[in-house]
Amino acid sequence: NNMAPIIKRLYQEYSQKGVVFVTVMGSSGSSPSASASFLSRHGVSWTALYDERMSVFSLYGVTGTPTYFVIDSDGRIVTKLIGEQPYDTLKSAIEQALGG
Repeated sequence: NNMAPIIKRLYQEYSQKGVVFVTVMGSSGSSPSASASFLSRHGVSWTALYDERMSVFSLYGVTGTPTYFVIDSDGRIVTKLIGEQPYDTLKSAIEQALGG
């Protein structure tokens, strides 16, 4: 996954600023053990969930992966991005949600 280093970098930059990162992995084409192995290989240290029934994917209207949501402090989705994204695009979305 080309995105893991980008997300890890953003996590390192923004977790100290109160930004919460959550990875949700679905059962489509992946087992819990394969997902855990992926997370370990990429050094994911933030919250990661395995959505066996794909219910989170359905609730949020995820149609492709990866999909990124930036949710503001009021719980509103302020950005939804589908597909691999460059670092600057994701950083800009986070900055906007922080009011920057």
